Amino acid sequence: EEFDDAVRLLKMGTEPSETCQSWKRGQYNECLLAYVADGDKKGMNVVSATGEVLLRCVERITESRADFSGTLDRTLVLEPPYTMTDHPRVFTALARLALNKADHLHARIEFSAGWSDVAMKCFASEAKARGRTLEQDVQREVRLTRSMNQYNYSDTFGGKLEPYDGYHQRAMTVISAVAA
Repeated sequence: EEFDDAVRLLKMGTEPSETCQSWKRGQYNECLLAYVADGDKKGMNVVSATGEVLLRCVERITESRADFSGTLDRTLVLEPPYTMTDHPRVFTALARLALNKADHLHARIEFSAGWSDVAMKCFASEAKARGRTLEQDVQREVRLTRSMNQYNYSDTFGGKLEPYDGYHQRAMTVISAVAA
């Protein structure tokens, strides 16, 4: 499920496990309000049949390019997931949700290194089934917009970032966009 309602966004630091952005006692909980205030961020959960959050991922709708002279590409950036399991069905569900969103936006998907082998296999399989390519370790410059909240956070780009606005370079895994 994709969500952008305030209550679930504020729970992102506590589900499926407590993280540094926990509203209870997280070291960076001042960054949590950026998810509520900014329209470029949403949450993605994979939920069990009983309603338990098995995996949580932050998605950012932005743009990226190969270099400063390159064409800007509409991009869905997936932050590293917080998960209670490494089961392929959980990552396949996330991959399908992300690819459906990217299809709707005519966007590429980008995420940083550090995802599990299981996650990578699931994303590669789902991308191939949709005629998309997956390429690892591609140098990209991703635009991160200034938050309405004073503080913002991204595991992909080093945690709490200040200043946040502008392009940030990183080696990313890239799943190609579908033609518009």
